[in-house]
Amino acid sequence: MSVRLLLTDEAWADMAPLLAPLQARAGSPPALSDRLFIEAVLYLARTGLPWRDLPEDFGPWDAVYNRFRRWARRGIWRQLWERLPTQACPLTRHLFIDATIVRAHQHAAGARKKNGRHAAQALGRSRGGLSTKIHAGCRDERTGVALGLTAGHCHASPVFAMGLTQVPPAPPLTHAIMDKG
Repeated sequence: MSVRLLLTDEAWADMAPLLAPLQARAGSPPALSDRLFIEAVLYLARTGLPWRDLPEDFGPWDAVYNRFRRWARRGIWRQLWERLPTQACPLTRHLFIDATIVRAHQHAAGARKKNGRHAAQALGRSRGGLSTKIHAGCRDERTGVALGLTAGHCHASPVFAMGLTQVPPAPPLTHAIMDKG
């Protein structure tokens, strides 16, 4: 196989027993094994390729797509994600970090000076006016582990170290994924 795979043998050993009771084994067995099918889906998610550009190592793209859609309709993806222990999934050892800007209302410009003014409220002046930047770190789509507020003109890099201190130690992180900001 010429494609780099993501699942380790240990992760698959934890995942396979959870997957077996979720699937209906009616009809002929699929040509692509469950492990390679999940690898194909992870490959698409990692690379962002369209379905039609799936490497031939995974078989016909439309077979993988149709199986993916059947699993989605039957709720197998959600059930697998809910049953999967955190240590087994390689993606839960990643930390996804990003920030978004929230514009302040025009009346926020008159903050009182004696209470710290804009700095105390995480307000900063940028091209668009007063704004606040929300920095978040997540393990997956439903598990936020770090949160920080800064003024809208502040750069994301100084907040990165503060965010890492909020991350629980278990399971240990292998990667931190963020944009170039």
